[in-house]
Amino acid sequence: SGSVATTSATDSATGPPSSEPQPTDEGLAAFEEARTAFRSGDYEGALSKLDTTLKSMPRDTVVHEFRSLVLFVLKQYPESAAAIYAVLAAGPGWDWTTMISLYPSAETYTEQLRSLESFVKANPMSVDGHFLLGYHYQTMGHNESAAAQFKLAQAQLPDDQLLRQLVGMTTPSEASKTSAAPPAPPAVPADKVLKSEQLVGKWTAATQGATFELELTADGTYTWTYIRGDRKQSVKGVFAVDQNNLALETDDGGETMLAEVNFKNPTEFAFKMVGDSENNPGLSFKKT
Repeated sequence: SGSVATTSATDSATGPPSSEPQPTDEGLAAFEEARTAFRSGDYEGALSKLDTTLKSMPRDTVVHEFRSLVLFVLKQYPESAAAIYAVLAAGPGWDWTTMISLYPSAETYTEQLRSLESFVKANPMSVDGHFLLGYHYQTMGHNESAAAQFKLAQAQLPDDQLLRQLVGMTTPSEASKTSAAPPAPPAVPADKVLKSEQLVGKWTAATQGATFELELTADGTYTWTYIRGDRKQSVKGVFAVDQNNLALETDDGGETMLAEVNFKNPTEFAFKMVGDSENNPGLSFKKT
């Protein structure tokens, strides 16, 4: 999928010159109608009203942020990411109170967030997915989870200024830590420390209608395959182990996946992406 940066840069490049149209009564009325439609669950209607609003308010960040939210609900994640990228490049986004006030209930939002989390898990190479999920975690005040997602996006777009800023904003500063010395990583019990040879072989996991196949070879290479219905995607690369973490680096020099691996027995292990929320159970791989 295209990067959030290039998509939104193109959007702003095609924007109108400095003679901005002034907000019209029609534009403001359409915005209110969009809010009403959104609250009642008519998301397509809300998007259509926001497009009307943008004709007279093309640079209004509130309209763009709301549009990103509607696209997120409609599972148009790359478009949602591009819209919010433009907003965050201009200044800070909404706080949690503002965002949740647009919803009839917090449960509705949580359900939609779970869909995005599933998308990101199924598409670990999606910059848009990581960026958008990072924004939602940040809005909710989950800075540690947000930083993890922004870093995964940054791994593929290392020169992106906005991502650098967002990682800085969501990573606790040295001053806010109790001591200047970096905390010692918690010692991993000896029986949890991974050995490459334990991982060599073919492994399969399934979740929510999707199948994941992971093949690890003795020469340190891997193939990761995602299958849902007739759709099949594979990435290849090299792997490394450190303590109880497994790092999967792609051949094209893109994102490195970092997961915590815990063997339940020699033919089964739990696989959880580092930075995933506590409630996320991760994947359970069995040897095939």
